[in-house]
Amino acid sequence: MIPADGILLKGKAQVDYSFVTGEADPIAVKSGEQIYAGGKQLGEPIEISLTRKVSTSYLTQLWNDEAFKAKSRGHASALADRAGRYFTALILGVAALAFLWWVPQDMNKAINAFTAVLIIACPCAVALSIPFTLGNILRILGRNRLYVKNTNVLEALQEINEVVLDKTGTITNIAQNAVHFLPSADLPPQLNAQEQVLVKSLVRNSNHPASRQIYESLRDVPVELCSHFEELTGQGIRGEILGRSVAIGSSRFIGLDAANTAQGVYVKIANNVRGYFSLKSRYRSGLTALLAYFRQRQSGLWLLSGDNDREAAHLQKIFEQPEQLRFNQSPQDKLEFVRQLHQGGKQVLMFGDGLNDAGALQQSDVGIVVTENTNNFTPACDAILHADEFERLPKFLDLSRWGVLTVQRAYLLAAVYNVIGLSYAVTGTLSPVVAAILMPLSSVTIVLFGVGMGSWKSWRLGLQ
Repeated sequence: MIPADGILLKGKAQVDYSFVTGEADPIAVKSGEQIYAGGKQLGEPIEISLTRKVSTSYLTQLWNDEAFKAKSRGHASALADRAGRYFTALILGVAALAFLWWVPQDMNKAINAFTAVLIIACPCAVALSIPFTLGNILRILGRNRLYVKNTNVLEALQEINEVVLDKTGTITNIAQNAVHFLPSADLPPQLNAQEQVLVKSLVRNSNHPASRQIYESLRDVPVELCSHFEELTGQGIRGEILGRSVAIGSSRFIGLDAANTAQGVYVKIANNVRGYFSLKSRYRSGLTALLAYFRQRQSGLWLLSGDNDREAAHLQKIFEQPEQLRFNQSPQDKLEFVRQLHQGGKQVLMFGDGLNDAGALQQSDVGIVVTENTNNFTPACDAILHADEFERLPKFLDLSRWGVLTVQRAYLLAAVYNVIGLSYAVTGTLSPVVAAILMPLSSVTIVLFGVGMGSWKSWRLGLQ
């Protein structure tokens, strides 16, 4: 993708603006005219030059949507702020009352009580619980290739009640999509070396998902220069390689009767129909278990896809409810859908795979990007998950939930410690020196408790 909106075209090509505007029909663009980032070139190779900065691009305008404003902090952080504020007022009040109680009886005891109360009280136990406990969880998740932005993301995950998933590249494994070649009758079952060169050299010039899948399936095959390349939207591509004409596309595109042919991408070399490629999306391992995980937690499930509904029948079996599936969704459509869920009071978790989902990822309460071996530029996401770890997502979510529960337990432990410590301090018999020794011990206890519980849980989940 080109990171700017102003681009001068040198040469002649057709550009499909469907990514940017939602239009389906390609338009012809002449040399010297302006095209836009996100457009898809359908003709021969072109030369372009950038004329405007990324700050004026369409994607920048999308990112400037109000959805990209700073999010509020998580609930546990807000709880820590309130606890710290009330804790300070409470301790000062207890210290003052202890001092006033003992002043008429013994000034030394009054000073000891006042000082011991201020020292033995441990506000740092509350302050240290979140960074050490959840920071340890972040470390464990990062080691398992789920890279979370900060501890607030872990807190926000606990409030999720709606889950939205993108399709291509998120729940489907593009690199492992099944590609099988089926020959025409009485022809060899496999393409020979030269035929593979012809096919790969042609599909190399197309950005259509089917062309990319076929190209990736011929990984070690060399390529040759393609001339007279032509791509007809929704039909196929044709060109000339090594002096031979090659056409790849629908059965109708290469001259067959569509009513009597199987579904697939057909190959015609010279005047001979060589066969067709059967393409099937491969869904990521663990998808069914992940959806079951969210159903158990009463979370709503939605699929938003920019693709057509060709695989709707199969996806209905996975998602169970047809109304949960929405196809032909533009980036803006996805953003607006998440915004509508928010207006209904929902807390949304969004899974996407890159720029197309940037608005929806940012609008959601938590946005997680699933990435293969490419570096996805995802300015809106809260976490990045390596695609190979997709199957372990329920374990990651369980660990994050355990971390927040551990923080709450640490607050309770700190409260018990402070009640016991203060009960001795107000008597005036606790030496300030002893109180100064006990106070850091409580902080160490809270830190060890948080880190230890998180590490133990990750070991139980097999994430160490």
